[in-house]
Amino acid sequence: MINTFRIISTVAYALSPIDLIPDFIPVIGYLDDLIILPLMISLSLKLIPSDIMEVSATTRNWKTVNKLLELTS
Repeated sequence: MINTFRIISTVAYALSPIDLIPDFIPVIGYLDDLIILPLMISLSLKLIPSDIMEVSATTRNWKTVNKLLELTS
């Protein structure tokens, strides 16, 4: 449950127009977007179980292969 909350909060922070440090503050305003957001995304990706990531990767690869086959035929 906590993992789901962390992932949802990462997406909400990425899409939210409200930042921890406002962007109008020179240099520091953009640092939160450049540091905090990638860290939150990295943590969210680590929280996804490896078996789900493997299934997602194989499914994505097969979809790509099928699209390529459709385009070449």
